[in-house]
Amino acid sequence: MGFFSKLFDKGHETTPQRVLVVSRGLSALGQREIALSVKLRRDEQEANVRAQLEAFLGTVRSLAEEGRLVEAGGLTEFGQRGLLDSSVGGLAYGDHPEAPSNALVGVLLGDEEIELAKTAGVTRVLTRLGEATREYPFPFTSDRDRPSVALPGDEHSMLAHLPRLHAPRVSLSFANDVLVVTCLRSTGAWLREALEQLPADSGFALLTQPSTRANGRLVWKPGQTSPAAITPPGSTGNCLTGGMLIVGPNVDEDLVRMHEDGFAVVATAETWCAMRRALVEETAFALAPSEGGAALQIEFVEPGTHLPAEGVTGPEEIVLLTSEEEIANAVSVEELSGFIGSLMQVLAPVEAAELHVELTPGRGAKTNSDVVLPADIQERMHLVESPAVRGPVAFLIRKRLLH
Repeated sequence: MGFFSKLFDKGHETTPQRVLVVSRGLSALGQREIALSVKLRRDEQEANVRAQLEAFLGTVRSLAEEGRLVEAGGLTEFGQRGLLDSSVGGLAYGDHPEAPSNALVGVLLGDEEIELAKTAGVTRVLTRLGEATREYPFPFTSDRDRPSVALPGDEHSMLAHLPRLHAPRVSLSFANDVLVVTCLRSTGAWLREALEQLPADSGFALLTQPSTRANGRLVWKPGQTSPAAITPPGSTGNCLTGGMLIVGPNVDEDLVRMHEDGFAVVATAETWCAMRRALVEETAFALAPSEGGAALQIEFVEPGTHLPAEGVTGPEEIVLLTSEEEIANAVSVEELSGFIGSLMQVLAPVEAAELHVELTPGRGAKTNSDVVLPADIQERMHLVESPAVRGPVAFLIRKRLLH
C-alpha cells in the first residue's frame, strides 16, 4: 500500500507544522482510504511521526485483508502505548470536506473521549471538538495537547441509560419542523435483527451518521438547557443534523422533538407498530406534528446515491443524468458517492443552487452553477479530488431554499 504524505507549514513562525498521511490502495479491499493529520510538537521530528502514522495504516491494511473494516462513526482503540504516545487512547473516524474524495479522517482521542464515544457515539465527540476549535464539522488536524472534550456529567446523558444501536447507515436531518430519518436500502434486515434483540417495549437509541444534506450540527454538553448547533462559515443553519435518535415506544401521545445533540421520538403503541414496520420493511412513513412537537418522515435511499425517496422534500437532491448501467461501467458507486458527498459538504453554506457536474476520462470534473458561488466555495470545490472515470458521467446537485 502506498501513502501520500506531506509536511505542512502555514508560513508563520508561531504556527506549528502538521504532518498529513493518506493511505493508497485500501479501497481495493473494500476499505475507504484514511487520512491522518497530526500537529507537530516543538522540536518533534517529522520523519518519526510520519513513520508511525504509515505503520498504523499498514496495520489497517492487514485488518482490511481479513475483512475487518472501519467506517465513519467507527473507533480504533489502542493499548497502553497509544499511537505516537500514551496520551492517545484511540482514533475516531468521520467525513470531512478537507479530506480527499472517498477518504475517512482519523482523529486522535484521549482515553476519556474514547469512553464517551463508546457510550454516546463518535458524532458527539467530534462535534464538541468542532465547537471547541471553531472548525466545522471537526478539526482536520489532531492536536495531542488540547483539552479533553469529555466532561463531568456526561454520565447523566440519557444515552448512558439506554440500549444503543450503532447505525452507520442511518442519518437525520431537521428543517421546517420536519425530522427526516434517512436509511440506506438493505438497512431493514439489520434493523429487524437489532430490534429483536431488545427487551419488549424497550426504549433505545440509534447512534446515527451526520446527514450530508444538513448545514449545521447539534452539539450538547452537560448542563446545557437549550438546543445549540455549530455551522460552517456563512451557513444559515436552516437544516440541522444530529448523532442520535432516541425512541420511546408505547406512550400515551406521539411527540417528536430535539433532545441533547439529536432527536427523540415517543410514540403510542399504534404509531410505533407502524414505524417499526416501515423500518424493517423499508417503506416510507410519515407522522403529522403534534402540539409542541415536529413532524416525522422515514425514507429509504439506494446505496451510492443521495436521492431522497419519492414525496420527501429535502434541501438538496441528486439528479443522475447518466444511466445507472453507464455509471457502473464508468466508475465505482463508492467513489462517485464519495465525490458527490464531498461536493455537497462544500455547498453546505449555499442556500439555493443547481450545480451541473460532468466527469470525463482524463479530464477530471467540470462544474457549472446557475448562481454565482462565493469565491471561497469555488476554491474549495476545485480542491475536491474527482474520481477517475472510464466513461462520461454527469449529474446535478440541486439545493432548494426551504420555506
